[in-house]
Amino acid sequence: MKKKTKILISIAVMLFMICAVNVSFVKAESKVIKVGYIDYPGFIQKMDDGSYEGYGVEYLNEIAKYNNWTYEFVENTWEQTLKDLKNGKIDIICQAQKTAEREKDYIFSNYSVGSEFTIVYANLKSNIYYKDLEGMNNKKVGMLKDSYQMLTWTN
Repeated sequence: MKKKTKILISIAVMLFMICAVNVSFVKAESKVIKVGYIDYPGFIQKMDDGSYEGYGVEYLNEIAKYNNWTYEFVENTWEQTLKDLKNGKIDIICQAQKTAEREKDYIFSNYSVGSEFTIVYANLKSNIYYKDLEGMNNKKVGMLKDSYQMLTWTN
């Protein structure tokens, strides 16, 4: 009996060591993901010490807890970031708004990172107030050319 017990314990210890080595190997393996981003303070921004902070960084770090990714952030213009994604120079963008036109070239996640709101700034003399839709009748509104808000508002 003692010999069988020793053999069983030895086998159990060897199996445990093999499993422990495999688990530590899997955990140590990390994939570097290149994240394209634009100058968007508070979402993804490079700090003076070289680290990155913002809502988008926190979001990506939560994902990394499950898939062991590490990130390399690549800042560029919006147009170049989209081209880099299309050409495989970067792996993801996490602040792209989903449009029918973009769905032709890019894959979008089923879950959003967050919501974005647009604010209307009015001159004090304009008599436009919060939720005053009547007051906005016949007023001229300026928008950023080619912005997501302009594209969705005019379509």
